[in-house]
Amino acid sequence: MKIRIEKIIYPGKSLARNNGKIIFTNHGLAGEEVEINIIKEKKDYAEAITTKVITPSEYRIDPRCGHHEICSKYQYIKYSQQIIIKQQQLNEIFSRSLKEQSPPSIQIKPCPSYWHYRNKIHLQLKWNDGIAYYAYHKNKKHDQFTQIDECMLGSKQINNLLKKAIDIINENKISNIEEIIIRESKNRNQLLICLLGYRKNSSLFERIKELTLLSKNFPISGIIYLDKKTKKEHIIFGENHIEDIIDSKKFYYGANSFFQINQNMLDQLIIDLKKHIPLDKQKKIIDLYCGVGLFAIILSGEFKNVFAVESSPKNIFFLKKNIKDNKINNIRINQGDCEKWILNLNQHKPDILIVDPPRRGLTNIIINQLIKTPPEFIAYISCDPMTLARDLKKLLNAYKLEHIIAYDFFPQTSHIETLAILKRNT
Repeated sequence: MKIRIEKIIYPGKSLARNNGKIIFTNHGLAGEEVEINIIKEKKDYAEAITTKVITPSEYRIDPRCGHHEICSKYQYIKYSQQIIIKQQQLNEIFSRSLKEQSPPSIQIKPCPSYWHYRNKIHLQLKWNDGIAYYAYHKNKKHDQFTQIDECMLGSKQINNLLKKAIDIINENKISNIEEIIIRESKNRNQLLICLLGYRKNSSLFERIKELTLLSKNFPISGIIYLDKKTKKEHIIFGENHIEDIIDSKKFYYGANSFFQINQNMLDQLIIDLKKHIPLDKQKKIIDLYCGVGLFAIILSGEFKNVFAVESSPKNIFFLKKNIKDNKINNIRINQGDCEKWILNLNQHKPDILIVDPPRRGLTNIIINQLIKTPPEFIAYISCDPMTLARDLKKLLNAYKLEHIIAYDFFPQTSHIETLAILKRNT
């Protein structure tokens, strides 16, 4: 079947119509005529895959990763056009959800480096005829895999390290490794390797130690093995963390700690955050979902009191270490579920609240409490504009949307990071 693409909608599907019926396909730019195969038929729409591009757009380019449909589905689009597409998606999402309360136009800040920007890579390790190789899960198929030789989103140093590591794994037949995570600190020039698997015998660690040879050519801060069954962490070499410097503050975090993967865009977000919330050393600020303390620590010098709320014990460990190493004495740690802690919001009476929730956004319990006991300002950092728009629709019953800024933290992908600044209605 031949169709003409109308537009790309969030999160990355190409939309067309055939006899009034909507068709979503995986690969097509606005104005392109493409050939498709229908793979799923629904009452109101159909899902398809693009098999041929008949009239290519001027914005179409050749992808650089053979597996781009898995890691970064926008690789076939010129980067300047990716930004335009994401801006159109944002404006459509917010105008549809917020209607007259929607901002007139949302601009997205492009990334200065749209290749090799990721400082973290997480790959599967598979074996075929006694030879190990890296792989990604195929989309929505956790029992099927695509081989990965290198990924153009990962930094050059991470890709070089992965090539050397797989050679050592194969030479020494290091089995029982099912996944590998590499993290990189560019400011400290450090690399952390985390191996995940099910330990079955004591000789495994002896063979894994062969990977310490990588430290001769790479700045390895540590190699750790995480047993997927017991969840126990074993340090094979060095430390179990990596060190970074953000906005002149020192941060330690582990292989699985939440920490932004694009340093350039994080720096820009921090500049805007400081610009658009009132910095006042007489005021109190709360950092909800604080992780290892990124925003709480960076803003600690600008406020009288800082509350850092986090539920993960591993994040709390690094949060405490980061506070101590930065010699900060005005941060109070609150370990526990954010939903339970928010019920005491009236007791703490913060002037400003920062929220950086998971992709699912804020729960109704949190939103209802923020409406019931509204801080003067909320800085909402979101990794999903759909859930942000949903939450803003509710929050705007008690707040006014002062600023909304989008950032391309993830070039070549459909993901969009957004900062919304809300001010309490007077």
